Amino acid sequence: MSPSIDYISLLKEAYEEMHRFFANPETYEQAFERRQYIFDLKLIMGATKAEYKAESIVYTLGRRFRVVPEEMQTKLLAVTDVADLDRLMALSFDCQSLDEFASQLR
Repeated sequence: MSPSIDYISLLKEAYEEMHRFFANPETYEQAFERRQYIFDLKLIMGATKAEYKAESIVYTLGRRFRVVPEEMQTKLLAVTDVADLDRLMALSFDCQSLDEFASQLR
């Protein structure tokens, strides 16, 4: 029998590492790798399509603008309409600034 894995603790640790990344961009490669694990774990654990898309948008904005304010992350993660998240995903690639993105985030 394989050992039991505490996915909740693993996810919390990964999120904490991402927050440390935003404070210290030199750790980007490590945070990027951990982020991939978070996505995979969320899918395994049954995350909804909306949750996965919202996380992907936060990730995309982080790649483009280095820091995504926590308030913006919270608003994004609260969006549950998949069509709205599709619109926001496209915007996350096309916007010129976080302010422009925030103006379209309802």
